[in-house]
Amino acid sequence: MRQLRYLFVSSFLFTLFFTACRNEPEVTGINIDKDPVVNVRIGGDPESLAYLFVTDSKALQIIRQIFLPLMDFEPETYNMVPVLAKTAPIIETITEEDQELVVYNYEIRSEATWFDGSPVTGNDYLFVVKALSCPSIGSGYAGQFRGVKRVEVDATNPKKFKIVAKKSIMAMQSFGNFAPLPQYLYDPNGLFNKYSLTEIRDKATAENDEALTQLAADFKSPKYLRDPS
Repeated sequence: MRQLRYLFVSSFLFTLFFTACRNEPEVTGINIDKDPVVNVRIGGDPESLAYLFVTDSKALQIIRQIFLPLMDFEPETYNMVPVLAKTAPIIETITEEDQELVVYNYEIRSEATWFDGSPVTGNDYLFVVKALSCPSIGSGYAGQFRGVKRVEVDATNPKKFKIVAKKSIMAMQSFGNFAPLPQYLYDPNGLFNKYSLTEIRDKATAENDEALTQLAADFKSPKYLRDPS
């Protein structure tokens, strides 16, 4: 028993000594203005980087650094705070055809731009809602936005837009914690602009539009699934 106690004490002192004497790495020579790069280690290879289809946590870690949501959860309080949006949405209640609807008024930050320098606008958010709602694309997030009736983009300031939706307890979290996608990159010919959200949800719409069917197929192509470029 005495030998066991001696062995335990010795091991403890060795660990304590080793920890105390170990030098912490010194971080020097970093200039955030000249080197705006952050390296993040993940635990494995992601399945894909296609935003509308991603479900595994590894891919989400990467995607959340590429496409920022309107709002996100503050890690200490778990309250939603603005990220891409300038402020939390202004919320209104309206009635249409005897149905109570909720309107979420957002404005995207003026400095928010895409990779080519073009501004991030409400049209990009409208595009992603249409894309994930398109049956031919088959995004698993479609159900999350089923209650959305329409997205209205301000004609004079496209940074401003409204989400008109059925009343739901988690609606603000579902809609706010989602990121716009650059329509110029995914839909360069503006095919989704031809149809309303209601029309996009109709499976016959894509089936009767060959170009839209091809665009939906492109979303599942290697170009958007695993091509890092």
